[in-house]
Amino acid sequence: VGSHVFVGINSVAPFSLRHNPCASNGEVPARDIEWIDRQLTRPSSYNKVIIMHHHLLNHKAQFLKKRRLLHKLLYWLEDKTLRLRDNTELIALFRKHAVEAVLHGHVHVSIGYKVADIVCSNAGGSVLGAQENSRTTYNLLKPQAGRFKVTIQ
Repeated sequence: VGSHVFVGINSVAPFSLRHNPCASNGEVPARDIEWIDRQLTRPSSYNKVIIMHHHLLNHKAQFLKKRRLLHKLLYWLEDKTLRLRDNTELIALFRKHAVEAVLHGHVHVSIGYKVADIVCSNAGGSVLGAQENSRTTYNLLKPQAGRFKVTIQ
C-alpha cells in the first residue's frame, strides 16, 4: 500500500495438552520464519509492517504499573498462557530487515510501545481502558517522517 508492505504472520500455536493447553500460546515455526525472511528481503525499499496475533513482549511488567487487581490477574494469565514462544528470533529477523511496525492483538488493552526500536501497537478491542478508570480506547497509527507514530485515542 503506497510505500508500505504489510506481511501477515500466523502466530497461533497448535493445541497441545502439555505445551498449549488453553490453545492460546503462540509460535512461528522455522519454515515460516524462512518464508518471512524471504518476503522481507524482496521489498527492500519499502517500509515494512508486520501484522500478527501475538505480542512481542516477554514479560508483563510494562503493563502492571498502577493497575487494578483485575489488570494484574489478566496479565498474570497473559504471561502464563498467552505468550509467543521464541519471540527473540522474530525480533532479530525484524531488526535485520528494518521492520518499522508490528501490529498485533492478543493483549486486551490498547497500547503502543517499542521493542528493539520497532513500533508495536495492540488494537486489542479493549474492554478495559489503558489507564485505571478510563474509557475504552483505540490506537491511531500515522506515518511520520518515514516512521510510525502511535497515539492512543
